Parts: sequence; structure tokens; C-alpha cells
Amino acid sequence: MDHPFERIIESLEPSLERLLAMEPVRIGSIPRDFPVSGVYLLSEGPQHLYVGRSRNIRRRLAHHSRPGAT
Repeated sequence: MDHPFERIIESLEPSLERLLAMEPVRIGSIPRDFPVSGVYLLSEGPQHLYVGRSRNIRRRLAHHSRPGAT
């Protein structure tokens, strides 16, 4: 396996653990210091529904929360 790719693969598990350990944030109460871009996880209770990546998380979450969003 390509060495740089192997390092990326090894970093995924700790990144997932950090994401799962974060406190949930509701769309209407996103903190001001929230990152502009990054990875987000949409969950309903204990069930994880979707993982996404965005350059503008606030805007992307607004798209997900519109009526009729799939």
C-alpha cells in the first residue's frame, strides 16, 4: 500500500472517535466559534444517519433541514 495513503487510513479511526465524542449541536443553536468547514454527522437519537463534508457547514446544515430535504 502507498505509504501516504496508509497514514490517511490510520488517521480515520481517531478522527471518527473525536467526531462521535463531540457534544451534539442543534441547527438553531450552532455556536459562533463553530468551524466554517469540516465533517459533520447527522443523527437522530443514538442512530447516525449521515456523514458529510462541507466547506460551509452552516449553509450545508441549513440545506439538510429545509422542508422536503432528502
